[in-house]
This record gives sequence, C-alpha cells and structure tokens, in this order.
Amino acid sequence: KIEYDYKLESFILDRVEPAIFSKPVNYGFIPKTWDEDNDPLDTLVITTEPLP
Repeated sequence: KIEYDYKLESFILDRVEPAIFSKPVNYGFIPKTWDEDNDPLDTLVITTEPLP
C-alpha cells in the first residue's frame, strides 16, 4: 500500500497487500483532513474510467 509520508513530503511503499485487498476504484486521501486514526480521510471515487 502506498502511503504519504508527511516528514519526507513524498509517497512511500508502506506494505504489499494480498490481491484479495485490491481496490477496483480510484482510491486516495484528502490532504489536511484527519480521521480518528490520525491519518488523512480516505476517499473512493467511483467513475467509469480510471483517473490518471
């Protein structure tokens, strides 16, 4: 799973998840929004085409 590292100000590979956990949608986060786990809010964007 790719995570954003705020100290490095860059994305890093945090872990490799099994294919069963793949996300068949556009997945990301909303910067500067914090969830209960102190991570940015996750988002799922449902579209008919993948986003770049």
